[in-house]
Parts: sequence; structure tokens; C-alpha cells
Amino acid sequence: MNTANAWSLLLAALTVFAGALPVVDAFAHVDGPAAKAGVAQRSRLLTERRMPSFQVQDPSGRALTEKDFLGQWTYVFLGYTSCPDACPTTLATLTQAFDGLPADAQRIRALFLSVDPQRDRPEVLSAYLANFSNRISAGSGSPAHMTATAQAFGMRFDVVGDTRSGNYAIDHPVVMLLFDPKGRFVTLVPAGVSAAELATDLRNRIHPRKTP
Repeated sequence: MNTANAWSLLLAALTVFAGALPVVDAFAHVDGPAAKAGVAQRSRLLTERRMPSFQVQDPSGRALTEKDFLGQWTYVFLGYTSCPDACPTTLATLTQAFDGLPADAQRIRALFLSVDPQRDRPEVLSAYLANFSNRISAGSGSPAHMTATAQAFGMRFDVVGDTRSGNYAIDHPVVMLLFDPKGRFVTLVPAGVSAAELATDLRNRIHPRKTP
């Protein structure tokens, strides 16, 4: 499937994936209020087709912007370190996929955007990332800033519970966005994709097969 055809199908069905990735609803959500915003979340990204301008702070206090990811294939996803399942599973899957790639896969990275700055203080985020691939960066900011950053990527999240007591969860998209080295939006990657599927898809993107 060529790029033009893939994009046309993506706009029509919002469920198209290139390479070996499965065709499913990429903007599936954790149950909760955010599930009602599916169409609004994807409309901006599908219109602009590029990584938006953004700035977040990594655990060391360094600013990360979209320019830091140019020249590399980049996965972007929202989450938080207290997430019980989806976030650690996604990070572990990415780590396994990255470990199975060839040497030139240094051109591949991931950005974990923490939408829970209240609990994900720099030291917490740093300790959490240490469990996964060093090709995975993380960034966060104030609650209002992260709301705006999520919206810039065409997504949203909802806090469910009492933030004052710390007894809350965050309803967020269970999806990764993939951007190419020129910062162009490529595809949506849903939860449940295996490390082997990700690695195969990335190998095919790095070294695309020539059609006869």
C-alpha cells in the first residue's frame, strides 16, 4: 500500500495501519469520560499530519521540543507512572522491540508524555524510566501545560478521582502516534501490538522493500 492510499484510508476509516500492524480502533480509551472525545482528538492530527510544536521538561530539567526528534522515527504517547497496566506494558513492549532492531535503529526513539505532574515528579519519572530502554525519553509540565500539549497532539485525558488526596486515576488514550524522521505523522499504533510486530514494522520502515 503506498503512502497516498494509506492516508486516504486512514482519513476514511481512522483505523488503517501500514506494514504488519493490525487494523483496529487506534483511539481506544480506558473506560471513562475521555472515550466520548474520540473524533475531536484525532481530527487535528489528521488535518495537520505533522508533529506539533511543543515543549516539555525531561527529568533532568532539560527542555524537550519537537526539534529534538527530527531525523528519527518517534513514538509519542500519553501516560503516567502510576498507571496500573497500559503504560508499563507499552514501555516494556517498546523496550523489547528496540532491543530486537539492528544497529541503525538508533534513529528510533519514543517520547512518554506524563500527564500526572502532581505525582510524576522528576525523581519519580527518572526512576521509572530506568526500567526501560534508554531510547525512551519522558517529559512533563504543569497540569494546564500538559492539557495543552495533549491537545496539540490531537488527544485529551481526564483525571478521575480526588487529586487532593492523591487517590485518582487518569483516563487517557491507549495509543501511540508514530512520526517519521521529517516529523510527519505516519500511523496510529494501538495497545496490544506485540514487540515482534513493532520491530518488524520498524525494520520495514528503516529499510523499505523495493517494489519490482
